[in-house]
Amino acid sequence: MIRQILPFVFIAPPFVYALISLWCASAFSCRKKSTPDHAPPVTIIKPVKGMDADSYKNFASFCCQDYPEFQIIFA
Repeated sequence: MIRQILPFVFIAPPFVYALISLWCASAFSCRKKSTPDHAPPVTIIKPVKGMDADSYKNFASFCCQDYPEFQIIFA
């Protein structure tokens, strides 16, 4: 009797966990994504120490953001 039940005792918990995980992933991916109406102003603090070959590109990438209102402090 125990030999017949023992495999189910070891197989059932991972199987139930997998089903719950799939259900949660499905529920998460099907929900509506809301976009915020208000984007608060932000401050970006960029530490600067030394220079390298890609410094200009790195600093320029901070300045070319697609965000309504921001300030950048290079320190």
